[in-house]
Amino acid sequence: MSSWREAIRQWFAMMFGRTAVSDAVYTTAGDYRVAITALTAPRTITISTRDITQVGTKGREFVFNDESGAAGTHTITIATEASEKIDGSASSATITTNYGSLRLYTNGVDLFTTE
Repeated sequence: MSSWREAIRQWFAMMFGRTAVSDAVYTTAGDYRVAITALTAPRTITISTRDITQVGTKGREFVFNDESGAAGTHTITIATEASEKIDGSASSATITTNYGSLRLYTNGVDLFTTE
């Protein structure tokens, strides 16, 4: 029963969800789209283990956007909370271009980039 509830929650998050992060370290909590709206230094956004491995999360996507236009100067690092991997080897990925973005999806164990 929790699978259909999770699917509906994810659908609503994809349709309406945008979490604005203003120049701070941040850990996801069920977010779909994370918008970094201000940067004065390099920042790390951590994807929680729960968001990656919770039952019903296979195929779930995460989108990170540099809305500040400053990632070319202040790198945004997207990291996993524990031993989860991104594309099979790294535990982090970066946004290094102004107004850049990164889209990831989970297979329920690890994360993979997608375009």
